[in-house]
Amino acid sequence: MPHNPGWVRRNSFAAWFGYTSILVSFGTCAMALAAAASGYAGWALIAGGVCAATAITSLTIFGSTVHSDHVKHHTTPRLLMDCWEESPDFAQLRGLPAAIEPKRLQ
Repeated sequence: MPHNPGWVRRNSFAAWFGYTSILVSFGTCAMALAAAASGYAGWALIAGGVCAATAITSLTIFGSTVHSDHVKHHTTPRLLMDCWEESPDFAQLRGLPAAIEPKRLQ
């Protein structure tokens, strides 16, 4: 297997970390709701805090990776992507089309 560049490894980490963090977040949300319904306010606060922390961390890592990939013209994170294709030079060097670039009204 060829050596993958750093951004491919970062995308793989972000995708798998996001997936597992959201699973943990859903599980702790269910625990918080069950604890609150049973009258265990302390456990409900702990589980709710863990739920919020994992969801925020997951969204932050995934969102920052997607933003970095857009800036550098890489593909966005995919969960099961084991290979990558290098973009041709013309695709890496081009900017936004003239119709999309912001223009100042005078």
